[in-house]
Amino acid sequence: MFELNNPSKSFASHRPVRKILTELLPEKIEDLKIPLYLSSTNLSTGENTMLCEGNLFDAVMASTSIPVAFRPIKIGIDYHVD
Repeated sequence: MFELNNPSKSFASHRPVRKILTELLPEKIEDLKIPLYLSSTNLSTGENTMLCEGNLFDAVMASTSIPVAFRPIKIGIDYHVD
């Protein structure tokens, strides 16, 4: 496989969306009233990952991270995009 080093280049930032989400939603996916499953691609393995627990904001950001437009999101030891 490969390791993605310093994926900091992108055209846009997730900060505005993350700020809104933190004001409106709980921090953990499992704290939502309705079960939520978000899909992202793990850049280390190339496989689809279903995110259904953990940090809600990272999962949403990963699921909306269009390559080049937004930077990949680190979840655990891997980077994720959609």
